[in-house]
Amino acid sequence: MTTLDDFFTGPRGKIDIAATPEGHDAFVLGGLVARGSVKTLLHICRDDGRMARTQQALQFFYPDIEVLTFPAWDCLPYDRVSPNGGIISRRIDVLTQLAETGEGRRIVLTTMNAAVQRVPPRKAFADRVLRLGVNGTMPVDRLISFLSRNGYTRNDTVREAGEFAVRGGIVDLFPSGAAAPIRLDFFGDTIDGMRS
Repeated sequence: MTTLDDFFTGPRGKIDIAATPEGHDAFVLGGLVARGSVKTLLHICRDDGRMARTQQALQFFYPDIEVLTFPAWDCLPYDRVSPNGGIISRRIDVLTQLAETGEGRRIVLTTMNAAVQRVPPRKAFADRVLRLGVNGTMPVDRLISFLSRNGYTRNDTVREAGEFAVRGGIVDLFPSGAAAPIRLDFFGDTIDGMRS
């Protein structure tokens, strides 16, 4: 296991920003990334509310910079309750995006609680992304195998992230980080249609 900081590559520098009014801190952070001082910036917010307001301010001041939010678990360690599926999905989505080397500029927002929680190592996310598109080919049994190996649960009806269902040539899938499930229509091994 590793920490969120291990997902960042390249030279690390620490920048302290203190005593800035709420909202102006987002302007300063976005400015650092927009000027090219840093390519990917990790900002630790006080709590979820502050993280949401910082995200909105960043999207207002710098709409061309990608903003990722990495939430904390919604349960205590060693609790008998599993974390919410939506939070699991968002965390996996952010970690997968950080594991991929992209050319864009981005800011990762998280909270102190999320920053101290352990995450799987970066290599656990290597080769775990599957890109599908209309007219692409993928045998349904190979897709099912990929989804099962990567922690997706097969159900009769897809309701939350991390689930999939298969009915003949139709595969319903709720990918991590997606707002809604996706329906894939197969004609043999060819993806004939894809819709929300």
